Amino acid sequence: MAASSRTLKPSAIFKLPWLLISPAKMGLAIIVVFFVFQAFTGKQGLLSWRQYAIEAEALEIQKAELLQRKTHLQDAVSRLSSARADSDFIEERAIRDMNMADPRDIEIKIPTPPPELATN
Repeated sequence: MAASSRTLKPSAIFKLPWLLISPAKMGLAIIVVFFVFQAFTGKQGLLSWRQYAIEAEALEIQKAELLQRKTHLQDAVSRLSSARADSDFIEERAIRDMNMADPRDIEIKIPTPPPELATN
């Protein structure tokens, strides 16, 4: 018994049930597919959340570093203010930043080790 192969006539293709969907339903389906696609791949989509979390963590680290620097600078400003200037701090800054020293001062400079030796 030979297998019967059924071929569709060109006129039968246009009578398939999927072509009987109304244009309104087809438009609604296209809109739903678009929004589902955007929910995953869009700028605010689910796949972008991981990248945003990584960026947020990096910004939190940067924020902590900046707050630490701000605290250090506020301390330096308070020590340099004219109301209660810290003479030792001012002298230290003058020696370090402007290479000003009393001729009677003895300065001992300790070289810093290279970074690869400092970690051992």
